[in-house]
Amino acid sequence: MKRTITLAAVLSSVTVGDAAAREWRGCSAAIQIVAEGKLSTLWQFEGRGSCKSNARANDCRRAARDAIANCVRTAWDERWSRKLPGQCAPGSESGSSRPFVKGILDTDFGRGRGSEGDQDFKWAVEHAACCFLHPNGGRIQVRVGANTSGDTGCRSPASIQEGRFDLSLHSNYEVDCQSVRDKGYCAVRTSGR
Repeated sequence: MKRTITLAAVLSSVTVGDAAAREWRGCSAAIQIVAEGKLSTLWQFEGRGSCKSNARANDCRRAARDAIANCVRTAWDERWSRKLPGQCAPGSESGSSRPFVKGILDTDFGRGRGSEGDQDFKWAVEHAACCFLHPNGGRIQVRVGANTSGDTGCRSPASIQEGRFDLSLHSNYEVDCQSVRDKGYCAVRTSGR
């Protein structure tokens, strides 16, 4: 009888603990540009979202997608700030249920030659478009956006069509590549390029 009560108490505590535990699911993300038909990925990272049970895993991924969108929109809105926005700060799965992003490093915003620190989101777009995709280009049109991928809940249903970003940041961003080259931006080496 004593063993039955002890076993029941242990099973009860495990069940309560499991019910209180949160599930975490993630989506991959890439901030990308399309310049005159050519694609370049600027950054890749991940969003994480939580939910109360495995049965709600798609809700976790939708929360992860929302965290990615919040990070990317804010990064674009503050593209000249040369720092990682708070919405993009890495989080943790322990002690919190707040969705977060991870894998996008502060050094991706604000790299620079010496103390100039002229490399921000805007710089990254211009650098990729003019120095890699169109090294001899003049004025070119660039689309800026982000795509998410993963299981159900990671992609926006409206963006599944071919050639569309999940999250469009700018559909007609004009870049003067000659000016970018004249500033010496194409001589700067970046990680991953």
